[in-house]
Amino acid sequence: MRATQRLEVELARLEGTCAALVAELQAHRAATNATTADHEQRLRGLERWRWSIPVSTVGLIVSAIVNFIHH
Repeated sequence: MRATQRLEVELARLEGTCAALVAELQAHRAATNATTADHEQRLRGLERWRWSIPVSTVGLIVSAIVNFIHH
């Protein structure tokens, strides 16, 4: 085999290796994005609960005061 042919074969092999690595990186990025989105959704849910409890408590207190004033 000539040197040129060996270089062509080696370049083709490297191109295949690079394509496989790119595909693996894209799959990893997609999985990371999905995980990040899931974490963000969970954090927002926790924040909603954290703020909904004090708001409902304030509503309960205001309601009790209004009830006490009217009776």
